[in-house]
Amino acid sequence: MIDVLFIGSNPSLSSKSNDAFNSSTKSRKTLDSWSSAICLSFDRIAYYNISDAKTINNKALSKNQWVAELDILKNKIDKHKNCKIVTLGNTADKALTLLGYDHYNMPHPSGRNRLLNDKAFLERKLSELKSYIEGTIS
Repeated sequence: MIDVLFIGSNPSLSSKSNDAFNSSTKSRKTLDSWSSAICLSFDRIAYYNISDAKTINNKALSKNQWVAELDILKNKIDKHKNCKIVTLGNTADKALTLLGYDHYNMPHPSGRNRLLNDKAFLERKLSELKSYIEGTIS
């Protein structure tokens, strides 16, 4: 049974596959460290992207690109009942808001995300994430 869905925008150019958060990427390593930090069991997590398409120079998906994928994403999410949804970055946050799903937004786990260099910020976000997953905040 899956308890938590991590949802990003699309695979990075460095990913060896089009799978969401392939284990070969820095982003996945960051997600794994976050999961460990909040004692989240790896076998109860699923990873999805809005789109399976890589973009030129790792640019963000355009609104037209991600909106075109929402029905497919909705079908993936609806297969998992009673899951907590965690969006990773602004694009995923906008998409899940548009779809009307309750979710918690974390910063994108990319190695290029400078927000992650602020240890106090990251500690606060991980604490909030843990509370969201445990159901103590919505």
